[in-house]
Amino acid sequence: MQLTSNMHTHTAYCDGKNTAEEMVQAAIKKGFTTLGFSGHCYVPQEQFGMDQHTLQAYIAEVTRLKEKYKDRIDILLGIELDNTAAPISLESFDYYIADIHAVYSEKTRQYYVVDDKREILLKALQEGFDNNTQAMYHAYFAQYAAFVTSKKPLYAAHMDLICKLNGQNDIFDETASSYQKEALSCLEKLAQARLPLEVNTGGIYRGYRKAPYPAKFLLEAWRQMQGEVIIASDSHDADSIDFYFEEMQKYLKKIGYTYVLTATKQGLVRQFL
Repeated sequence: MQLTSNMHTHTAYCDGKNTAEEMVQAAIKKGFTTLGFSGHCYVPQEQFGMDQHTLQAYIAEVTRLKEKYKDRIDILLGIELDNTAAPISLESFDYYIADIHAVYSEKTRQYYVVDDKREILLKALQEGFDNNTQAMYHAYFAQYAAFVTSKKPLYAAHMDLICKLNGQNDIFDETASSYQKEALSCLEKLAQARLPLEVNTGGIYRGYRKAPYPAKFLLEAWRQMQGEVIIASDSHDADSIDFYFEEMQKYLKKIGYTYVLTATKQGLVRQFL
């Protein structure tokens, strides 16, 4: 069955390639009924995301597109919250998602971005965590759970993003019991908060991963916890709005999921597989 919504969408207002209107037009061509924009909050340390001026332009443009295309598609104005981002008022937004892109080291008292460059992740490991991989991913998952559950977002996005640059399993071992224990502990906290979990295909599209975030063992555990999932492409260009959606439905069905969540103007609803 075709999924007709994506709630994790970026534009040229932050780190996307296409304009918001180009993304809307692409979504309409693909038969979407709902498109949610989730631009990045501003991260002062990295000068990344939408600063206050850009944010206001983003809000105005998505609001304009809502009206222009109201008879063809429901457009929702969202934002992606991050643990290193500047504080932001959420009153203007229809929804928000939450995640983290950086891990904090108590030793150096600084954040290290985990999904930008391998050398930064390696620097985090060496400088921030004394080459102790377990200490690094313990900190990441503990900080992810604490931040995301405190925000109560529409859903928890790309939970195990720390794996993005570990495609060869050479920085840390994703099959190790210590790694999986930390990841599962984070998952349990998300379940206690009753948050839906994003199945994110962006890492596959950009060639970093061969499977979605989160990993299969987490999706299997989430199923046992009776958690709900929503498929999103973390789209940064018009071609990827529905990337791997059909394949992910089959993938999830094999794991044992009977439905996924999909977005409407009124909220998230179940779509059976």
